[in-house]
Amino acid sequence: MTRHDIAIMGGRVVDGTGRPPFDGDVYISDGVIAAVEETLAPRCAETGCGRPVSGDAIRINASGRLVCPGFIDIHSHSDKTLLINSLAESKIHQGVTTEVVGNCGYSLVPQSEKNRANIMRDLDDYDLGIDLAWNSPGEYLSAVDAAAPSVNVVALIGHGAIRSAVMGYEMAQPDSAQMEEMKYLMRRALDEGFAGISSGLIYSPGVYSTTGELVELARAAAEMGGFYATHIRGERERLADAVAEAIRIGRESGAGVQISHLKAAGRPNWGAVGGVLRTIEKARGDGIDVAADQYPYTASSTSLGAVLPSWAHAGGREAAIARLRDPAVRARIEAEVEAREGEIGGWEEICVSSVAGGENRDLEGKFIVDIARLRGIKPSVALTGILLEERMAAEMIRFSISETDVREVMASQFVMVGSDGSALAPSGALGVGRPHPRNYGTFPRVLGRYAIREQVIPVESAVRKMTSLPATRLGLRDRGILKKGCAADIVVIHPGRIIDTATFQKPLQYPDGVECVIVNGHVTIRNGVHLGTKKGRVLRPKCGSTL
Repeated sequence: MTRHDIAIMGGRVVDGTGRPPFDGDVYISDGVIAAVEETLAPRCAETGCGRPVSGDAIRINASGRLVCPGFIDIHSHSDKTLLINSLAESKIHQGVTTEVVGNCGYSLVPQSEKNRANIMRDLDDYDLGIDLAWNSPGEYLSAVDAAAPSVNVVALIGHGAIRSAVMGYEMAQPDSAQMEEMKYLMRRALDEGFAGISSGLIYSPGVYSTTGELVELARAAAEMGGFYATHIRGERERLADAVAEAIRIGRESGAGVQISHLKAAGRPNWGAVGGVLRTIEKARGDGIDVAADQYPYTASSTSLGAVLPSWAHAGGREAAIARLRDPAVRARIEAEVEAREGEIGGWEEICVSSVAGGENRDLEGKFIVDIARLRGIKPSVALTGILLEERMAAEMIRFSISETDVREVMASQFVMVGSDGSALAPSGALGVGRPHPRNYGTFPRVLGRYAIREQVIPVESAVRKMTSLPATRLGLRDRGILKKGCAADIVVIHPGRIIDTATFQKPLQYPDGVECVIVNGHVTIRNGVHLGTKKGRVLRPKCGSTL
């Protein structure tokens, strides 16, 4: 009799390929799927049906449940949180078994004397008590492996980190020597196990880069099998031009392009996603490898400092703080911000989600317009005051996206699911503030609300967006599909209960309906409870595949 470690019996298998669900059993041996056997009728673990298993095997009764590949979060920001708390509670409870870190141009490597202090100050604000200085990208990956996370990790190298390591945070263009150094650092990261490069083109220093600079780096990444992920240069009135730039980078570099968290922000721009989706479809028809991801919410989240004009960030964080301390410069910043946000109705969109210091905790969950009213000042003055008081260490949630647009983007076959969030926990160092509920609810929300309840997309399409589609982008040939020989990353879900419970008012809440999660053949969630299992590892794909 063949020995199996785990037998998942009698479930509705959604195998990740986009094929409709079928009744079947899944068998796991030595961390690998040993068999997926389709059955003519549902089976129950108690019936004794199915292939024989050894007496010490774990039997999971999946009758009435969906059995899916573990979800892959193509857009995560858990770069440091997995080192603080490697249990990855807010992600593993969603059924996420692999996270992709290093997005939006941000990564914790490479570090040099030009950017290390800035990176460390960002972390010191939260009193994390860990040393995050490394000499190489490979050392960072080794540190993640040593932390023994509950999820697997794939890393991208941030263009912002590369640029700041070479040039600092200045509004300048690289000379030929600096360009070669940036390409060297990027190639070294890919050689040591990173999957590609990401850019954040609204953040310093990425905002200062030209299209030509990005093409050069993306071309160097493509030569090594890597891809280019991008937080594009604008998601409001500049959306169409920003998408066109991303497509141009793909065309001229030959790199696969992943457009991050695709959306049209701001009421005047609602409906614009239809045009950009058609633009992407045409580019794909022309042979350009471009795809996208999204989170299923009508609000975004980022640093509160992102509201400031890009020139205010030149030189890094301390330089930005110095500008806010200078009355004349602060007045200029406030005038620019007031004009822009007033024109687009931004003050009614922006809510403070977290602050680093304790004195302003009462501001968490309040909108800037209300804070300004309470303080008796203009919204722009309230904004700069908070940033100065918190030394730029404040986060925001921005309610600026159309529900209709969310659904239209979700219906596109080339769009994946990405949380744009981090692995958090309801308590401890990671349980502070009022973070975006996407950190806790993204994947169950897509599956439970949009696929099962509202039928915006079929269940099999939703699962494909979370599994085989991102696995293909990442070059993970043994993940994202339930078939013999693949790594045993599996999630068992109650289809009648699966739903997100995290809200903007109460975001630190796990979803319902995720009953069992298996990572690399080890049960990590059982009956909805984290067992403390930490069997994830860093995955180092050599190259991705065309989508």
